[in-house]
Amino acid sequence: EILTLTVDVELNGLEPNDISLECVFGSLDELGRFHPLGTARLLPTGPTAGEVVRFRTELDTLYSSLHLVGLRHFKLRAYPHHKRLSHPFEAGRMRWL
Repeated sequence: EILTLTVDVELNGLEPNDISLECVFGSLDELGRFHPLGTARLLPTGPTAGEVVRFRTELDTLYSSLHLVGLRHFKLRAYPHHKRLSHPFEAGRMRWL
């Protein structure tokens, strides 16, 4: 079954290509600590209203390739994106949603 994630983001003057929006999925251990198993990038699908842009991804192919079963937890993060950054996290800015 396809799991579709859709997120509306207010960009406050930024362009959709100025950020990366990712879903980090994983599991919790017995102490409630999150252990990531993978990430999926959400891509802009178009504006909704004003400066709000809708981002979306589908996890069906990714899930089946990792053989993920059972209860999973999801976290969303956004961070600056630019082709001239030497590393995706170089700017040192990240917002967990």
